[in-house]
Amino acid sequence: MAVSIDGGGGDRKKPLNADLNLVPYIDLLTCMVAFLLITAVWTQLARLKVDQRGQGPADEINQAADEAIKRYPFIDASRQAAGGASYGGHLTNWLAVSTDRYRALVSHAGLYDLKTQWTTSDIAYSRERGLGGPPWEGKAVWKEQSPFWQTKKLKTPILLSFGERDFRVPYNNGLEFFMLLQRQQVESRLVIYPDENHWILKGEDSRYFYQEVRDWLATHYE
Repeated sequence: MAVSIDGGGGDRKKPLNADLNLVPYIDLLTCMVAFLLITAVWTQLARLKVDQRGQGPADEINQAADEAIKRYPFIDASRQAAGGASYGGHLTNWLAVSTDRYRALVSHAGLYDLKTQWTTSDIAYSRERGLGGPPWEGKAVWKEQSPFWQTKKLKTPILLSFGERDFRVPYNNGLEFFMLLQRQQVESRLVIYPDENHWILKGEDSRYFYQEVRDWLATHYE
């Protein structure tokens, strides 16, 4: 089973990046997960839960996978994967440092360190405002909800991808995360798309992306 994690935001018509339903030619059951913080996005509830942007939704993702396994006995609980893009990529990165239940992960355009993304993103102001001020003011959320500070827990093989023209989560976020994965000797692969932005929009790039995902999952499902 592959858990496909919602990428968040108010627009439900985003391109289908990291939608594991679209992975070709592999025996794969997909569980689509949207969680409380996503369904409440841009509301007061979402703002109140900003200090749980990582662990809270990650727990809900795991609970959803547990519920699917409980309801459908044909699911092989020993063969699980997960992936997402944008905020879904961030949550995938959080899963990488908080659980070893998944055989493989797929993260597209996902931030790994809140400070790194804040200093290079086109949403620097809203990120700082949402987290209650800059990191040097000592707000705990900057560390508590940033996967970077849990790097020593990395174990699960993960496929990373970024668009070189992405200004929301610039690809320096991927370079940083990939270096840390290599440093921790965790199996990983980084793919950069030179002509893409936050979403992969070109047909041939999309085909290549899903082939990469297919190969990654097939390798770790064997």
